[in-house]
Amino acid sequence: MTLLSKFKIFITRIERIPAVVYAVCGWVITIFTTSISTTDWVSDGGGMWFFLFLLPLVVFLPCLSIYHAAKSLELSGDYLVRVVELYVVLALVFANLYFVLIVIHGEIQIYEKIHTPWVYLEWPQGRRLYIQNILLTAVDCIYFSFSTITTSAYGDIKPLVWYTKLLSNIEVITGLYLVTIGIGRYFSNPNITKNSS
Repeated sequence: MTLLSKFKIFITRIERIPAVVYAVCGWVITIFTTSISTTDWVSDGGGMWFFLFLLPLVVFLPCLSIYHAAKSLELSGDYLVRVVELYVVLALVFANLYFVLIVIHGEIQIYEKIHTPWVYLEWPQGRRLYIQNILLTAVDCIYFSFSTITTSAYGDIKPLVWYTKLLSNIEVITGLYLVTIGIGRYFSNPNITKNSS
């Protein structure tokens, strides 16, 4: 068995796992990893390792699953449900990416009015991450992601630096693309339109 055939078998196994499982597992891994890192190591030298460890787990695997699920979408009875599932997974993946960026940047504010997970203590102790603040930040990131992808942003949370603005724009374009292509493909099928009339 060659390396290429083993890789193809691995990819087909990934295709069978629903994208929602990857998105939820990515959030669990992110919350767990962030909560066990209670010191400054995330932004002082260890931040790059934190980022390199989390990025494949919380972004690339769900995106790979989204890609294969979207590629293999067949027009069937549960097609619209699967399009909505991919839409939710896309929002969760972007929310997780926002969260990782906020944790890595530490005291630099990259979003306006998102709770920071860091608690700043007196000088010798530095700063710490507490689970209550981590959960508040996660809720804010999920809220911001869903209001961005649905284009119903209320303006209460907004990105402040160029790459977070770019990331929000990519989320909007990707979400609109998924909805318009997914629903358009569903209703352009002659079998669907004949059954509905």
